[in-house]
Amino acid sequence: MTPREQPAGTVVSIWRYPVKSMQGEEIDGARITERGVLGDRAYALLDRETGHIASAKHPGKWGALLACRAAFAEPPRPSAPPPPVWITLPDGAVISSARPDVDRALSAALGRDVALVSRAPEAPRREADRSPTDGAAAPATIVEEPMALAAPAGTFFDVAALHVLTTATALRWLPRAPPRLAQVMPRRSTGGGNDRQDTTAISIRPT
Repeated sequence: MTPREQPAGTVVSIWRYPVKSMQGEEIDGARITERGVLGDRAYALLDRETGHIASAKHPGKWGALLACRAAFAEPPRPSAPPPPVWITLPDGAVISSARPDVDRALSAALGRDVALVSRAPEAPRREADRSPTDGAAAPATIVEEPMALAAPAGTFFDVAALHVLTTATALRWLPRAPPRLAQVMPRRSTGGGNDRQDTTAISIRPT
């Protein structure tokens, strides 16, 4: 193996988030497309009042989204509509996106009139809390921002369709991160006896 062929690292975990700003699902492998990981951010919630895409970048309004979890009912397929998702609500109830009244159930859980959509508006926008993060007392700074700045049109990404983050960077950033924006997976053990190795899989959750 030549120096150029030396591995840059080992993949610790791969996460897919079927619904933007909800918790997602860990997967064993991923198909990478021009729209990122197949099935990632396949759905989002549209705020009917503002026309904005619901985003945990504004936790004061959408913090409950991070208490929801979404997982595909079946694996997504290329060039096919996204399959239904199972959504676990903050109270533990599980609903299917295929339910005729899914919008009503999500609206009740989140306290806002929302619609689950799989097609982004022509020029999607979201609200973000850009208040200082140094702990200084100041009024909240909420701004409207365009989405998919470096991603294909018609997607629900904030900026880019794919991010690769090293655990070294994650561990350095984690203590400074707002708690709601960081997700730390449980410690896992492999091996046994004196050869036991502990691996902590860390996924920093983009929203």
